[in-house]
Amino acid sequence: MNKVEPQESNAIRMIKEACEKNRRMMTDEAFRKEVEKRLYAGPSPELLAKLRVLWAANKEQ
Repeated sequence: MNKVEPQESNAIRMIKEACEKNRRMMTDEAFRKEVEKRLYAGPSPELLAKLRVLWAANKEQ
């Protein structure tokens, strides 16, 4: 597993929590906007790739 910067791992954790809490309450568009809002500070390309995987997994559930 690749080493993840603490800020990035916190962001990933926050996104996972948002997925769990909001999966049934939010539309896909609302979820996408929430992700963008949380990541406004400018995530790394590696984090964006991980989030795309999480986003795809969340949509499948």
